[in-house]
This record gives sequence, C-alpha cells and structure tokens, in this order.
Amino acid sequence: MQRTTSRPASAELLADLRSDDGMGWVPASMWLTHFRLDIPAGDLTFDLAVDASSAGQPSVVAAGLAGVVGDGGERANSWMRSVLPAVIVALSGLVLTAGTWWVSRAADDVA
Repeated sequence: MQRTTSRPASAELLADLRSDDGMGWVPASMWLTHFRLDIPAGDLTFDLAVDASSAGQPSVVAAGLAGVVGDGGERANSWMRSVLPAVIVALSGLVLTAGTWWVSRAADDVA
C-alpha cells in the first residue's frame, strides 16, 4: 500500500460529493488521503477503517474484520496465507505416501 495524496479535500470536490443522492452527510471540510494498493480488487477481503476519535484504534467492525482479528491487531487470516499452504503440502505428502503404501501392499497380496 502506498499513500499517494494526503491533503484537505477541495470545496469543489466536497460540493460535488454532497450533490449525489444520499450524500448530504458529507461535511463542509474533510481530509483527503489516496492510497494505491498493489493487489487485484477481487483479492481484497477487508475495507479501510479510520479512527475518527484519535484513540489509535480504527474500528474492526467498520473494516469488516470483526471475528477475524486476533489479539494485538494481527489478522487471523494471515494464518491462511502463511501456514495453510504448508499444511496442504504436508497432508498431500501424507496421502501420497499412504496411497503408495496401499498400492504396494495390494501388489504384494496379488503376487
């Protein structure tokens, strides 16, 4: 993720946003930050959440991470990216070994 812009939003942009249906909530002033993500949109599994209270804790619910955030703010699904592939490889090896053993046993019984 790369921050490409961070500045006050222009009055023109805010007025344009407020003119859309259902966007009357847009305030008269706000900060605009643009992030560039190097990931296909279909691979995103959460949203960006901000901490409007300045307490340093964005809402995990607003980000869509409720139930998948572990203690210390680590995403629980990071396990899926780091450990799960190794588990799959290990289980595949176990199945392959068991299959090979079973086939050789069956061949011995026939002979």
